[in-house]
Amino acid sequence: MKEGEGIKKWLAILILIIIAAILALVVFLPILIGKINAESDSDFIIDLQIGRPQAVIIGYPTHLDSPRAAIDLIAAPFITDKGVAVLAIRDLEKLLDASISWNPKRGEIKIVIPSGIISKNDIQLLFTVGKDNVFIKNDRAFIPIRSIAKLLLASEIVWAPETNGIRLIWYN
Repeated sequence: MKEGEGIKKWLAILILIIIAAILALVVFLPILIGKINAESDSDFIIDLQIGRPQAVIIGYPTHLDSPRAAIDLIAAPFITDKGVAVLAIRDLEKLLDASISWNPKRGEIKIVIPSGIISKNDIQLLFTVGKDNVFIKNDRAFIPIRSIAKLLLASEIVWAPETNGIRLIWYN
């Protein structure tokens, strides 16, 4: 081996390591920042747990005084005999500051979520009991959590089987 070849070899390896580290930062840093931002103050998160009549809201919606709040629910979310996780529609009043009206003649439930909670505009939804996956149990209307999350354009729905938890996330 000639004089200086060993140094050149180690220098080339060091340069390759530095290039690989820079590439890794360019590729993975935005992903890492995205994960960190997933729970930032500007995002809105609802944590539900099957069988527990309380939800946790993380974020800063206009109807709460704190960026993290425990909200008592009217009814605990549960899993139906068909394996579907459901939430009482009336709980949307507390969770999303929604106004809910019932038309018994038509069996329709109208939900209006004001602007500034999860959207820049008001959101209006109309459901019919017996259709739209809405059903009544113990004089309460329930809807699948996945359906409501999709209709309300949640960015992500995460199921935590170890805690029977469901997290709904709206990224800003």
